[in-house]
Amino acid sequence: MVKLLTISFSFFKSKKVSNKIIYLELFGPPMAGYTARSRYWSDLLRAKGYESDVYWVITYEQYKQLMSKRHGLLLFQIKTLWKRVKQCWITRDAALIIVRRELLMYNDYGNLFLEKWMRCMHKSLIIDFDDDIAAAKHEGQKRRTLFSRLMLESHTKFTSSLAYYDACIYGTEYLYQQFSPRAVSATRHLILPTCVRDYAKPLKQYKGDNVIRIGWVGSSYNLRNIEAIFSQLETLYERTAFEFILICDKVTTIHTTFPLRFIKWSEDAEVENLLQIDIGLMPLFRNDTARGKAAFKLIQYMSLGIVSVASAVTINTDIIEDGANGYLVEDETKWVEVLDMVIRSRSQFAQIGEAAYSRISNTYTFDANEATYLSFIKQQLTGA
Repeated sequence: MVKLLTISFSFFKSKKVSNKIIYLELFGPPMAGYTARSRYWSDLLRAKGYESDVYWVITYEQYKQLMSKRHGLLLFQIKTLWKRVKQCWITRDAALIIVRRELLMYNDYGNLFLEKWMRCMHKSLIIDFDDDIAAAKHEGQKRRTLFSRLMLESHTKFTSSLAYYDACIYGTEYLYQQFSPRAVSATRHLILPTCVRDYAKPLKQYKGDNVIRIGWVGSSYNLRNIEAIFSQLETLYERTAFEFILICDKVTTIHTTFPLRFIKWSEDAEVENLLQIDIGLMPLFRNDTARGKAAFKLIQYMSLGIVSVASAVTINTDIIEDGANGYLVEDETKWVEVLDMVIRSRSQFAQIGEAAYSRISNTYTFDANEATYLSFIKQQLTGA
């Protein structure tokens, strides 16, 4: 059956446009993945003379609206499958396809039929991911049911899909170590951080005469990471005054003993809102999903010269030199002690912020990675 489908799909091959590069995203604007891992690079490629565009299946707002309805997951699966199939068809003339994360989300049925179809249509396929998607999906832990067998559900879909790509773009060294053994070619890869703009200097200005503002930015899906340390923040507030700023896409009612100010996330006002924070937090749980994170919020804080405190997990320990350009929390029960120490070091905030900015500017900005990225893309197009 698979061989028959392969033969049938081969008839759909189209003459390739030699310089056409297409990104296939799951979520559209203003999601960070779309902006930082697809849109920016697609715009750069166009500026360099390539034909490039980004196709996405749904916005995050549309996703939330669908999932709130009765049978929301089924509606989501049908809508995204139909749109993705159309996108796969209309982009069949592209010389290079870059798939972000997965072709389909919440849909592991069909025995990887889309990956197989794309493999038949394209000479060069790349997958780009900056999370441990296998861990997030709990691959291999799902119970097999009669329905899953009838629907040809793959319980290791993400990991198995890597075999259909010619090259991989990993968000971190950790992800490369975890998944390169399953890739077709361990040598055809790029480790690319989720980048930010280089602002030329630390934009954060520390004056030292206001109440300390501790803050966190993230999606409502990841709120549990910061909520996990709220009880410790309440203990901290008994020792020292501070205001907490929560920047999130969803208005959430959270009762705390410390002052909490909610700011609805906005792409246009993101930098302005982040600059209100004196100490940016990135707490994580100690699990495989957290270890696969690419530390984007930490990179955002530090790129602006904001003093940051993060869980000592994988990439966070690569970015932060504890006490020099930020602070690490080795024990998740010790946030009070670490933050108390950081607040008492307020006179050093400007110096720490300068060092944080320099760390990001040298390694985690678009400018710092542009030449490497363009070289990698050229190699994939030429087959070098």
